[in-house]
Amino acid sequence: MNQKQSSAKRAGRAVLELATLLSDGSWYTTSYLGVAAGKYLRPEIAWRTGQGNTKQGQRQYINTKLDVWLRCGRVEKRRNGNFTEWRLAKSEWVVPYLRALIEILREQAKSHYEQPVGRGRSLLERIEREQEILRLHREGFSQRQIGERLKCDHTSVFRVLKASKAQIDAGAIAPLPLYQRMAIADAPPEKEQEIAKVVVAKRLTLKETKKLVRQAIEGNEHD
Repeated sequence: MNQKQSSAKRAGRAVLELATLLSDGSWYTTSYLGVAAGKYLRPEIAWRTGQGNTKQGQRQYINTKLDVWLRCGRVEKRRNGNFTEWRLAKSEWVVPYLRALIEILREQAKSHYEQPVGRGRSLLERIEREQEILRLHREGFSQRQIGERLKCDHTSVFRVLKASKAQIDAGAIAPLPLYQRMAIADAPPEKEQEIAKVVVAKRLTLKETKKLVRQAIEGNEHD
C-alpha cells in the first residue's frame, strides 16, 4: 500500500464525497458540507463522534477533516457574514487522493467492511475532464477547440462551462455540486432556478435531480 493509500486508509464514503464536492473549486459553507458529505458517514462513527448525537457527529467529523486539510494547505477558509466557507487551495492532490481512496473502499467492500463504491472509474474520469475543460477555458480556448483537444463533443464542453457558472439563489445555503448543476443545465432555461430551489430544499440526490429535469423537459414538450 503506497503513501496516498495509507493516508486514506481510515477514510470512508463521507470523505470521498467531501473531496468530490470541493473538486470544482467553489466556496462551500461548513454546514452544507456537513450535510452533503456527512450523511455518508458510517452511523457508528457519527454516533461516537457526536457523543450520541448522530447529526452533530456528522458535522463535527467533516469539520475536523476540513481543519486537517487546512493545516496541510489543501483547502482555504474564509468568513462570509455569519458563515464559514471552504474551497480548494490547490487542486493537484484531489484526483490522486480520490483514486487511492476509491481503491481502498473497493477492497473494504469486498470484505464487507465498508459501503461499496459504484462507477469509481467514471467518477475520476469526469472530474479530470471537467477540471481540464475549465483550465482550457480560462486560457482562452473556444468550446470547439476544447472539444477537439479533449476528443469530446462541444455540447459537453458547453454544459460543463454553464454548470461552473450556474449559481442558485443568494438565499440558498451554498452552490449546488457540479454534477447536479450539470444536470440542471439540461433543463429548459426558464425552469433552471425553480429546479435548483427544489433540489436544495429537498436535498435531492443526483438521480432525483435528473428525474426532475426529465419531467421539466417532458412538460415543455407537451405545452
